[in-house]
Amino acid sequence: MKLFIKIIILIISFILIGSITAFIDYNRINNNQKPVFSITNYNNPSKREIYTGLIYRIDRICNISKDEKISDSKSISFKVLGININLKSDVLKPQEYLGIKTTEQTKCTKSKLVYADKDIKIYTYCLKDILINSYGKDIKLEEYVKDKKYTKILNQLRFDGTTIDKKSLELVDINKISNNGIKVIQCRINNITDIYFGPNSMLYQEDFCTYKDDDFEFFWSVVDKHDKTFKCPDNSEKEVLYEDEKNIYSFKCLMSDQIFVNTPETSRKIETNIPIKEALDTKLVTIEEAINRGLKIDVEKKEVKTQ
Repeated sequence: MKLFIKIIILIISFILIGSITAFIDYNRINNNQKPVFSITNYNNPSKREIYTGLIYRIDRICNISKDEKISDSKSISFKVLGININLKSDVLKPQEYLGIKTTEQTKCTKSKLVYADKDIKIYTYCLKDILINSYGKDIKLEEYVKDKKYTKILNQLRFDGTTIDKKSLELVDINKISNNGIKVIQCRINNITDIYFGPNSMLYQEDFCTYKDDDFEFFWSVVDKHDKTFKCPDNSEKEVLYEDEKNIYSFKCLMSDQIFVNTPETSRKIETNIPIKEALDTKLVTIEEAINRGLKIDVEKKEVKTQ
């Protein structure tokens, strides 16, 4: 009889301790923390991590590595005595499954700049199109990489050695997230950190990571350096800045001397300011582009001459 009572007490204690530890670790998971009362087993090839407690089991598939946060998991489940227990929705938020669709160019001689900011430039090479499939939606590479999202793509690739300059990196698609395979070169020469996306067959060329002054289109804007209180004097004559076959573009008074096409300082070059009239006369920019980027000007249609 005493043995039976001891077994009952042991079972009750086991269930009680198991319930307490399960409750604690359940709350930890819901607060994006890893469990503490469990044995952990991680399988690297499958990225599957299993936490085994007294009466519960947590099974998750990691997105990149076992060091990532719980909420970054591709999937996760919490079971007590084999019964699935629901987790908070923010732990089970939809994860981004990246896919890359590429269309190769059979003949190509140079790279194409598709994105630039003050710190980095991104090129494609021998690829006509690159679409990033994110949450089931196809997005052009040049749109997706904004806000430094290019790091999400790089994290899915594997380092495959350095290039012939012994500093720049080659990354390959070991996880097969692309339809035709893809290779990435990350430049690491001086202050150049440009990134090149190309097919598996892409070979490193000596000029890949050299400085290229080709980012003007991504940076220039129209800047008016007049004092904020500036007003045209009374009875001023208008200044014609530009005219084409249809329109005359003018200011209410002499103003063009303080309006510039500006490119800001970047990690690669100093700030520049080109007078707006010079930029138009040399066809550096068009009047339509200048208006779209902030030029405020009066537009008057030319009179149609009739015979």
